[in-house]
Amino acid sequence: MKITQIIQDTYGEDLRETVLQKSASPHLDETLSKILNYFNEWKKICKKKIIGEDRYSFAHTLLKETAYTPQEIITFFIRYQKEIECMHADVGIFFSALVNRAQEKSSVSLEYSLHTEEFNFLIDYIGYNNNGSAITVNGPVGNRAGIEMMKGVLHLRGNAETSLGALMKDGEIFVYGNVKDYCGTRMKGGIIHIKGNAGGCCGNEARGGKIIVEGTCGKAAGCGLNGGTLICNGFVDTSTSFGFYKKGEVYVRGTLLRGLNEEI
Repeated sequence: MKITQIIQDTYGEDLRETVLQKSASPHLDETLSKILNYFNEWKKICKKKIIGEDRYSFAHTLLKETAYTPQEIITFFIRYQKEIECMHADVGIFFSALVNRAQEKSSVSLEYSLHTEEFNFLIDYIGYNNNGSAITVNGPVGNRAGIEMMKGVLHLRGNAETSLGALMKDGEIFVYGNVKDYCGTRMKGGIIHIKGNAGGCCGNEARGGKIIVEGTCGKAAGCGLNGGTLICNGFVDTSTSFGFYKKGEVYVRGTLLRGLNEEI
């Protein structure tokens, strides 16, 4: 899908030129320029001395006085796609910080619709630490989508890479495609719905919450499960799955399993 069509579908014909061209709206241009300045400051420090998930903490602190609208945030990512590509997968960390800062200052759940088809890389950390927003992603996502999610909803209309919903506390994640390994690792609450297949170690060491897989589960499903519910409605390799089971519920094709290596 071309970027101009994505913009038209998201905002309508009237706003397409505003999104694509600078100076179409002086106020919007000024706002987007401020966001870009924050991004550049964040990028500069991250490349020097901040790695991993500490990059989120830095972005969240940097943006503490801001409260941008969903339209402004999405427009920024469309207009400045080339400028933000230098951070590759970690672009999702900055996106999540913007979204969460906006939600903190809102009394209602804010809604976002992000298209990832036009990016030349998979974006990691989309929905990281989500604190109540409703985020829809049209296209594939990278690793750790919805990690440490606290509430809200994440709709992923494409495939997801590893560690989806890891350490999740609450909220809901819907994946309308397939998910790779370690989905729901050590999650404590919330619900993950997977319409396609899940990779290996689905529900690895989960302590609560619920994972529903409509398709197949890969090897070592439910390994170390210590609470919560894992529902697999498709094929599961039971010879490698449910090892080191401690507690919780596992359903395979409608049958409830309890304990270590129980037969279906």
